[in-house]
Amino acid sequence: MKVGFYGRPTLPAAVSLRAVLESRPPTCPGTSGVRRDRVLKRLRLLLLPALVSASALADGGARPRVSPEILSRLSSGEPSVPVVLLLRAGTGNEGASAPELRGTPGFAPSRVFRTSPVVTGELGLQGLLDLAARPEVESIGLDRTVRPAGQVGTAQIGADRMTALGLTGRGRSVAVVDSGIDLSHPDFVSPDDTAPKVRGGASFTGEGDDLSDCGGHGTEVAGVVAGPQGVAPDASLVVLKVFGRSGDCQSARASDVLAAVDWAVANRQRLAIDVVNLSLSDESASTGFCDADDPAGAAVFRAARRAGMAVVAAAGNDGQADAVSWPACLSDVSAVGMVYSSSVGPTAWGGSAGCEDGQTGPDVVPCASNAGSALSFLAPGVRWAAPAAGGGRTASFSGTSAAAPAAAGALLLARQARTAPDPALAADLLRSSGVPVADPKSGRYASRIDLSAAHDAASPVTGSCTPAAIPDAAPGGTVCEAVVSSLVGLVAGVAAAVSIDHPDPTQLVATLTGPDGTSVLLMNRTGRPGHAVREVFGRTTPPIEPLSSFSGRPLSGTWRLQVLDTVPGSVGRVVSWSLLLEPSAPRVPGRAPRPVQTIPTAARAAGRYGSFFLTDLRVFNADAASPAAVRLYHVPAGQDGRERSQVLDLILPPLGTRVLDDVLGDGFRTSGSGPVHVEAPASVACFSRTRSTGAGGGSFGVGVGSVSSASATTRTGPPLHLVLPFGEPGSRVNVGLTELSGEEAVVEVIVRDARGARRGSATRTLPALSAVAVNDVYASIGAAAASTDRFEARVIGGDGRVAAFATAVDNVTNDGVFVAAAWPSGEQVVPAVSTSAPESGPTTELKVANPSPTPVRVLVELLPSSGAGAAPALVVLGAWETRVYPRVLSTLFGVDGPASGSLRMTALDGGTFLAASRNSATAPSGGTYGLAVGPSALRTVATAGQRLSLSFLGATPESRARVEVVESAGLATPVRLTLLDVAGEVLARLDLELAERQVLGIDDLFAAAGVTPRREASAVVEVLSGGSVSAHVLRTDEVTGDAVLIPAVLVP
Repeated sequence: MKVGFYGRPTLPAAVSLRAVLESRPPTCPGTSGVRRDRVLKRLRLLLLPALVSASALADGGARPRVSPEILSRLSSGEPSVPVVLLLRAGTGNEGASAPELRGTPGFAPSRVFRTSPVVTGELGLQGLLDLAARPEVESIGLDRTVRPAGQVGTAQIGADRMTALGLTGRGRSVAVVDSGIDLSHPDFVSPDDTAPKVRGGASFTGEGDDLSDCGGHGTEVAGVVAGPQGVAPDASLVVLKVFGRSGDCQSARASDVLAAVDWAVANRQRLAIDVVNLSLSDESASTGFCDADDPAGAAVFRAARRAGMAVVAAAGNDGQADAVSWPACLSDVSAVGMVYSSSVGPTAWGGSAGCEDGQTGPDVVPCASNAGSALSFLAPGVRWAAPAAGGGRTASFSGTSAAAPAAAGALLLARQARTAPDPALAADLLRSSGVPVADPKSGRYASRIDLSAAHDAASPVTGSCTPAAIPDAAPGGTVCEAVVSSLVGLVAGVAAAVSIDHPDPTQLVATLTGPDGTSVLLMNRTGRPGHAVREVFGRTTPPIEPLSSFSGRPLSGTWRLQVLDTVPGSVGRVVSWSLLLEPSAPRVPGRAPRPVQTIPTAARAAGRYGSFFLTDLRVFNADAASPAAVRLYHVPAGQDGRERSQVLDLILPPLGTRVLDDVLGDGFRTSGSGPVHVEAPASVACFSRTRSTGAGGGSFGVGVGSVSSASATTRTGPPLHLVLPFGEPGSRVNVGLTELSGEEAVVEVIVRDARGARRGSATRTLPALSAVAVNDVYASIGAAAASTDRFEARVIGGDGRVAAFATAVDNVTNDGVFVAAAWPSGEQVVPAVSTSAPESGPTTELKVANPSPTPVRVLVELLPSSGAGAAPALVVLGAWETRVYPRVLSTLFGVDGPASGSLRMTALDGGTFLAASRNSATAPSGGTYGLAVGPSALRTVATAGQRLSLSFLGATPESRARVEVVESAGLATPVRLTLLDVAGEVLARLDLELAERQVLGIDDLFAAAGVTPRREASAVVEVLSGGSVSAHVLRTDEVTGDAVLIPAVLVP
């Protein structure tokens, strides 16, 4: 009798199906002894699939997918097997408790996951029959056994250059899922309290909370990724122990590994986990992605990716030419193979590989390294110098277990230098920029990681795919779109990283189309059934048609990847895709002219305490009738702009916006820092955001507006005043200086205390049209920081015209606050907020200064966003005095609960003052984040007939924008807000009525306008009549929670 998985065999009337499966000898007459056992075993093997199928069908629900290994083992007579259950969406335990499975006969739950709908436990025959009928169970998989994948290369992958650039992994963590770590080893001693080497961890061995290394493997892995000689030497470690004494430190359950990853997802923010390393594997071998074979595992790693964590796993050391092990075979895991770093002579590999390399050398793939279509990249994996458990060192740590942490460290550094909320984008960058290396076992090429090339590359671009699943035999297929705006010029090179999970790639056709309609066929029914599509077309795999067809064609615009499934019956999806585009080089003229406006500082550079700063620029043309020609000049900090600058030419359509993210790296194709000068018509407004990358793909940022000669001073002019709100200790204060006229200047930066007394000074020579900084002012003057200090900048030599700004950067989060220098005024408005939990925030600190010898009285009024206000407060400042009011809503107005609004400050008796505020909160991993509003930030107001422009509007999964419009003259005022896409098309117009001194907030401008959200947009606010109006945007990062204030700019 032939029985398929869902067959329904007919049994003799005298034999009970369930009784046969439960081994009840009395119901099988005529059988005894060995022969009876054989009959029972054979019947169980044939009938168990049928009964599981019948149980599910009798319930009328969707049938769970049951691993054939479970059926085989239970049919052979095992009383129970370890299993992993995946629950269906909507019935799982995401954030809550799992369905009540504990009462199921024959199933003993052992673990309920926190971030994925997964339950593990021991399952017997009765439990299988019952769970097969439960509609909430999607799959029942075997809880397989995993083992360490087995056992120099920092220079080979460019990690030494990253260290020299200041990219060391500080402030981020790698979770090492392994045998524990020798916590007493000198390599893992914390350098200071702000960057603990081991942030925490958990044990999943069932042997208590002991995280010490039971076998040495985990210590070696940790040393490769984050030891003193590791790839990311200043990264922190999170210890997730899965190998314990019960398995002789050599084996663990897959569910232990999945539980460790689930724990890492739940604790990602608190421990700043960026990458999870899995230097382990089982004995399976998958030629393609194995998501369909392990739905529960796929769900856990999908949750890790959604949380912003990259996961790498060893490909295995079995010498497979066309397969990788679990969990490297899962599509949301980066599978890592190994290469030699140098020639070490003939090398034999034991274990299941049982092979020898007669020739070794740099970028030679060892015969033991598993390969195949699911492989992501290669990393050094032979003879790493690593710490050994017990305090010593080893120079022989080898295998894909050593290559995986090298790749983990590389991914962490790649993410430190770029914000990539989707970790797949960082992995695609390493694949697209790596060195193609051929594996002699298969002839396939894979990318050996090259961090130096990844750092110098333009930012990879990607976008969403619609629909997510590739439709069968549908004419349109799946279309993925990416908008390129930050790159300027024409195409010089293209690489397309594409990963697709489909059971038969020979059914697929993929085409890439550029902004001007040029199309290139990437794949046309190529590949092999059962294999993965994980290619870098133009790098490791040649496309069907040459990508050089794009050369010399436009870069900017929408790029489309279309994937067609030409044969019905199979389901697939695009796992990830990205483009690495190289633009034509910008021109380098000899001299920058005197600018119309200047972004005083822009950066693409590493700073202290693990910071890496990037600047995003928005250029908006407010002219509704004519395009605008814009020329941008970048002068490297400290260099003479009359001798060296780089230039970009832009054409903006009427009411159009140019989005230039990472303007130095992607626009000017350079690194470092310095001002960006702008030549443009008066209708053009510029604003920038400088951000520091954060763990998990988020960022912390500050808004930096443009300055002009009106806000600068000269040798004969008055000093520039800087009132900077900052916390101390725990932050570093910097003062920046930018020259605007094309002449050299000598500038003195003075620190004054709360009474105006001079505490110290620093002098800098400022080249023409360039910028210099006094970094860590207090270290420069040899004094302790005091939050009541203010700063002055005086030009004491040369003919230059100088603008000044100050920043305070938190030493843990690297979030900054920024204020530009300003002249004292008689009125100012700043936002304010309070919370019922002031210890974590957010709360507002107010700093008010009187930089004159005449006392001044300042009336402070609370303009709440809703509800009644409080009685005004009077602040009296003596001559030269500066005051700080922490939790200002409480200290000045007695408001201790949740509240928000604005503070309107007015100097009485004709006096003038300076004020700045700082809204701050405590980050989950420590440190603070927030925003500052300086004396000049919200001074721009429009009256009847005038217009304001707003940039950095947009709504994405990674960020949101809130618009606030404030009336400050005490008159009812109608305004019209026109929402625009980047091409200048009008999306919507909103007519708003502002009451006197009202703060009108719009949390979701796109919803309020009834239009589809855009990733980027701009707006024009027109005052129709009435009073005075200011406006600003609060752009909030959804990963970190940090907000950047973007004030409106007055436009003609």
